[in-house]
Amino acid sequence: MPWSTEHWQICRIQTVKVHVRFVLNTMAQTKRSSMKSSDRTADDQLGQLNELENVIRRKSVYPFPLGRRRSSLFSGHMAETPLSRKFSRKFSKFDLAPRHINYEATYRTEPVIKFHVATVQKVIKDTLTELLEDFQYSAVGCSTVSRTVVEEIKHRVKLLGYDRYKIVVVVVVGEMKNQGVLVTSRCAWEPMFDDYATCTYQNKAVFGSAQVFGIYMD
Repeated sequence: MPWSTEHWQICRIQTVKVHVRFVLNTMAQTKRSSMKSSDRTADDQLGQLNELENVIRRKSVYPFPLGRRRSSLFSGHMAETPLSRKFSRKFSKFDLAPRHINYEATYRTEPVIKFHVATVQKVIKDTLTELLEDFQYSAVGCSTVSRTVVEEIKHRVKLLGYDRYKIVVVVVVGEMKNQGVLVTSRCAWEPMFDDYATCTYQNKAVFGSAQVFGIYMD
């Protein structure tokens, strides 16, 4: 079973306490070996060291409540306190707690709002009319206009609130020369929730055909 954030915090604090105790013992041994003039001065220094150790022990309390249960679905980082930030800066190598959030699956197999063909067709028609009405065909500008139409249609369809739907837009723009054009598609999907909408616009200079596919991603 992986350790929780509380376990990592306790392990880090215990490590800091061991490190501080080792430093204090080393300092005490150094002081004892260097005492030459007065035993009273050495006793005072050892007393100060003991007081320092007591202060550090009093500060080494848990910076979070241990009695509160936390959901196993959440493993995010807990709020930091001044003491925990101090230890994080000095002993960052001990900071190994995971810092990510796990989201619970909703198991929702049906969309809240289904893909509505008539509404999407109106969006396609309005967009094609606005962007192609004054466009004069050119081989260079046709590619740019096609990408602009695709992005605009996709943006407007997403504003309709089709949650969890993947929107795929295919646009064909060409020059009008009395030719015949046939645009077809084939898809494998769920017929209950997935659908598509298509619309065609033409004037004396250009024609445009757009297809919008709504694929529900459960």
